[in-house]
Amino acid sequence: MKTTHDKKFTRKEITAAEEMMYENITSVVAQFNKSPKLQEELKGTQGWINAVFGFKTADDRVRLGLVIHDGAVSLTDDIPENADTVVVFASEQDLLDYYTGTQDEVCRMQLSSRV
Repeated sequence: MKTTHDKKFTRKEITAAEEMMYENITSVVAQFNKSPKLQEELKGTQGWINAVFGFKTADDRVRLGLVIHDGAVSLTDDIPENADTVVVFASEQDLLDYYTGTQDEVCRMQLSSRV
């Protein structure tokens, strides 16, 4: 297990699966927050599109949130209570497989309820 590298995270240790998810979501957050063109994609006809997403494993060992609010995207160390949707991975191995699998493998994972 690794120690978290971001002071805003409260957990002391994270798993390889959580580290992979953290790095991927952090990359998405950085891309949206740095690109005015991507930020414009977060604006609908009635204003900003706000959403809260959760990502977790069924055993709750991995729990992260992605918050989109008024054109800003951020990562949280837990799933906010007001999450609009939560993606649940059956296990940490399924989470790793999801990130490393081909599109066909990921589709099969979804069809077999592993995600």
